[in-house]
Amino acid sequence: MSAPADARLQPSVSAPRLLIVGGGVSGMAAAAAARQQADRAGAALHVLVLERGARVGGRAHSVRQDGWLVEAGPSGYLDTDPEFAALVAAAGLQERRLVAARAAARRFVFWRGRLHALGGNPLAPIRSGLIGPAALARLLAEPLLPARRDGADESVAAFVRRRFGRAVAERIAATAVLGIFAGDAELLSVDACFPELRRLEIEHGSVLRGALARRRARGAGPAAAAAPSGRLTSFPDGLQELPLALARTPGIDVRTGVEVEEVTALADGSFRVRLAGGQQIAADAVLIATPVRTTARLLRTLAPAASEQIGRIETPPVAVVALGYDRPLPLPEGFGVLVARGEGIRMLGCLWESQIYPGRAPEGGALLRVMFGGRVDPEACALEDERLLALARAELARALGVRASPVRTRIFRWPHAIPQYELGHRALCDRVRRELARVPGLWLAGDALEGVSYVKTAVCGLRRGRAAAESLLRVAPAPAPPPRRREASAAGAAGGSAGAPGPTG
Repeated sequence: MSAPADARLQPSVSAPRLLIVGGGVSGMAAAAAARQQADRAGAALHVLVLERGARVGGRAHSVRQDGWLVEAGPSGYLDTDPEFAALVAAAGLQERRLVAARAAARRFVFWRGRLHALGGNPLAPIRSGLIGPAALARLLAEPLLPARRDGADESVAAFVRRRFGRAVAERIAATAVLGIFAGDAELLSVDACFPELRRLEIEHGSVLRGALARRRARGAGPAAAAAPSGRLTSFPDGLQELPLALARTPGIDVRTGVEVEEVTALADGSFRVRLAGGQQIAADAVLIATPVRTTARLLRTLAPAASEQIGRIETPPVAVVALGYDRPLPLPEGFGVLVARGEGIRMLGCLWESQIYPGRAPEGGALLRVMFGGRVDPEACALEDERLLALARAELARALGVRASPVRTRIFRWPHAIPQYELGHRALCDRVRRELARVPGLWLAGDALEGVSYVKTAVCGLRRGRAAAESLLRVAPAPAPPPRRREASAAGAAGGSAGAPGPTG
C-alpha cells in the first residue's frame, strides 16, 4: 500500500501542477518563468519547488558574518545575456546590481615562479613575458591557417594548439579552463565548452578574423553601441540574492528540506513523486533542476538510458578555502591568479575577493578565496581541514608573498562540483534529449548539459520553465528574447566564466 500524500505538499487539482525538483538558480528561474507565462496567459497554474537543502540557491551560497561576505561557490556573472537581465529585473534586483571594480579585468597566471598579467590590456601577456616573440608570431599567423570543418570533436587544448600554438594552449587556455571548469584542457570538448570559438573558425575561416568581424559589426550602429559591456556583476549580499528573491515571487510555492526519492510517469501522462519518508504527491509535469548525480538518480525510472548517459559526466570535487586578514595584502590590483600546472603548487587559483567587490571584508581588511581539487587534483579535496588550510597558507606565501596570519578562515567542500563537458559531450546531449522526448511532461534544466556558468544555468531554467508552462497551459510561446550578444576573441578561452565554483567563479 502506498503512503498517503502529505497534505501540505499536495497541490489543488483545479489547476495544472508543475513540480520543480531543485531550488538552485536554475530551478528558481524555471519557477519564475512558468509563473510569468501563466500570468501572461491569465491561466491558473500551481508551481511547486522542492529543495532538499535548508535554503534555495544551490552552489550560490553567500555567507555574511561580522563584516565578511564569503561566497561558497560562484562570486559573479557577466551581464551580457538579455534573458538573464530580464530575470534580474523581474526579481526586483535591477538597482541592487554590484559591478566589479575595474581592476578586476586584470588577471594573472603564475608560471615559472612569478605572476604574469593576463587581461585588461591585449598586450599584457606579451609585456609580462607570458608569451614571447615566437609565440606571438605563431598566434598572429592564425588567420593564415586552413579552417577545420569536418565536424569532429576536438579538445580545448588541441583546438588552441592547432589555431594559436603550443605556448598559448599551455599557458593561457589550460590555466583558463582550471578557472572555469576546474578541468583538464586535454579532455574538455571545445565544441561543448567554447562553441563560439569553433563557430568563428567555421563561419570566418579564422578565430581572429571572426572576432574582428564581430567587433566591427557591433560598432556599426546604435544597436551595437547599446550592446552589454560584459561587466562582472554580483549583488551586495552575494549571488544568493537572486534565487532568494525569486523564491518570494507570488504564486510560487517553495518548500525546503524536502528530498525527492523517485519520480514515476503514469499511464495517464501524469507523474507520481515519492518523497523521503514515503509521502507521495502528484504532478502534471516535472522539471528536474538538480546536480548531475541527483539528476541521473531521478531519471533512473523515468528515462533509464538518459540516466545512464548523464551518469557518465564527471563531476570532480572542489574545495574553497576562504581566508580573511585584518590588514591590506602585498598583492597587485586585479581579479586573482590561476596557477599553471607543473609549478609544484596544488592550488588551482586564488580570487582577491576584497579587490573585486566592496563590502567583502571589514574596512582595512582583505579576503582571499583559494581553490583546490578539480579534474587535475581531486585528491586535494580529501585533505583534512587543518592540512588544507596549512597548504593554502604555504602556497599563498610561495606564489603571492602573503605571509600574514588570517583572522578568519572558512572551508567549503563541493564533493561533486562542476560538470566536465569532455570529448563526446555533444553526442551525449543528443542522446539524452532523444530519450527525454519519449516522456511528455518531463523537463530537464540545471548544468548537466548546457553550461556551467551562473547565467547559463539560470537561462536554461528560464527556457525550460517557460516551455513547461506553455505545454501545460497549451498557450502560444512567449515572444522571442532579443538576440544574445556573441562573445569571442583570440583569448576567448582565457576570459573565464564567473558562474562555477572554480578559481574564476
